[in-house]
Amino acid sequence: MVQPKILFYATIVLLVCMSNATSTPQELALLQWKASLADANSLSSWSPEGNSTCCSWFGVTCDAAGHVVELSLPGAGLSGKLDAFDFAASPNLTKLNLKNSSLVGAIPYCLCKLPSIAWLDLGSNYLTNPDYSRLSPMPALEYMSVSRNKLNGAFPQFILSCTNLIFLDLSKNAFNGPIPDLLAKMTPNLVHLNLSSNRFSGTIPISLAQLSKLLELRLRSNIFSGGFPEMLTTMYTLQVFTLGNNSLSGSIPMGIGNLTSLQVLGLTNNNFTGPLPMSIGKMKHLRAFHLFNNNLNGAIPPAVGNMTALQQLFLGNNNLNGTIPPEIGNMTALQQLDLRNNQLEGEVPATITLLQNLNYLALGTNRFTGTIPLDLGRRQTHNLIGLANNSFSGELPQGLFYIRSARSKQQ
Repeated sequence: MVQPKILFYATIVLLVCMSNATSTPQELALLQWKASLADANSLSSWSPEGNSTCCSWFGVTCDAAGHVVELSLPGAGLSGKLDAFDFAASPNLTKLNLKNSSLVGAIPYCLCKLPSIAWLDLGSNYLTNPDYSRLSPMPALEYMSVSRNKLNGAFPQFILSCTNLIFLDLSKNAFNGPIPDLLAKMTPNLVHLNLSSNRFSGTIPISLAQLSKLLELRLRSNIFSGGFPEMLTTMYTLQVFTLGNNSLSGSIPMGIGNLTSLQVLGLTNNNFTGPLPMSIGKMKHLRAFHLFNNNLNGAIPPAVGNMTALQQLFLGNNNLNGTIPPEIGNMTALQQLDLRNNQLEGEVPATITLLQNLNYLALGTNRFTGTIPLDLGRRQTHNLIGLANNSFSGELPQGLFYIRSARSKQQ
């Protein structure tokens, strides 16, 4: 039986011999890497035969001089390693996109030798840690994603030398320890920072507030502790801010209302206490507000009625009390409202029937009394309504009966 290593080198020799006299080092490097892959069916156009150059091959882009400047193969179904790729043969490479394949092994440290690389996406593979001791600064790098791999250990310090980074995604790995305080100072141009679904811990550094261009800050599903840093409420450019699934505690600062550009605010599954700040009504661009499963108390502020762009409001599994403010009827974009498992009381305001886009309403396990607004039963847009474990009186609106019957037939 021919040993796999012998077969591998024999294939490379054969490809080199087939190459015509004008084959360039960058073409030979691509062919060598293809030969090393266990699954390269999508690279059938990569062939030394004919008069075409590698510039016409699938996923390869060249400049006017014929230099390979982009290798973009997202979702190409490649299976194998990167260490057989001679990146030195493509010194003009500016973009490498190999996300969503089945690449394994360590990320090659020689990627740092590419002087012009600006876009690096190796996400959704099975790659492991590079030899960090051999990594060098990548000053041209602007976009870096290694999400959904098998990386672990402390925050990679070499990232602090990538001073022109705009987009950084380390999510869905097993990184741990604190976020470096120097991150904001060393990468001041960050617009997107995603560290979600790791094991980062400690307090959230207030130095992140220095990232004056940041639009998205995603820190959910880690082990962060401590309070909500007040300084982060000065990040006026933020549009997405997710802190859910951590161990954060304390009150939500009144300054949260200063984040008037926010579209998504996720604080679910923490230990936040105290009331909802009245200032939330200033976040008029907010589309999703998730505070499910905390320890909030007090009343729902009438200012929620000012959040007219809101589509999702999840306040379930808290200790909120008082009544639902009638101003909720002003939230005409609302599609999902979850207030279950609180201590809310009184009647459900009739203004809730003004929410014409509402398709999910969860009011179960509270202390509501009175009748259910009749117009709730006349709506055709409800996919799910939960009203159990309250003290409603009167008849169930007929339309709600039909909704329940329709759902039971589907199960």
